Amino acid sequence: MQFLYQQTKPGGAIAITMIDTKSTVGSLYEKLWNDDNYPISYKSGSQVRMQIKNRGWTSKSRSNWGRLDVTPMIDAPESEVGMAMLDWFTHTVNFRLTASKPMLSEVMSFFETGYEVKDGKKLVSNDREELVITKAITSD
Repeated sequence: MQFLYQQTKPGGAIAITMIDTKSTVGSLYEKLWNDDNYPISYKSGSQVRMQIKNRGWTSKSRSNWGRLDVTPMIDAPESEVGMAMLDWFTHTVNFRLTASKPMLSEVMSFFETGYEVKDGKKLVSNDREELVITKAITSD
């Protein structure tokens, strides 16, 4: 974040979206990409907000409680739409065809057990927090 802030011109902004790890999508991402050795890994929005506060930066945040329709991915997993959705969620092209069977099974279980039905659609939670850090315009 420090590097991005330094690269931001006065009057500019940095937008950050953090997925809530308690949501279905967030718990999947935490499972797939939970790397404690990753150099800029924050585990929660509160850690990011603390970094912003400690640096004296100006920011605004809002929560965005979302639901995503995963019906095609669960009901027709080998369809073009079902496969495209799985690729999107996993950030991997042809995930269904290239992942190991245990990995595919584990990923699909996040969706097959984590959805709610509303109006005939299978919805998973995709709750997130959005932050905007602004850099003040300084007068010389």
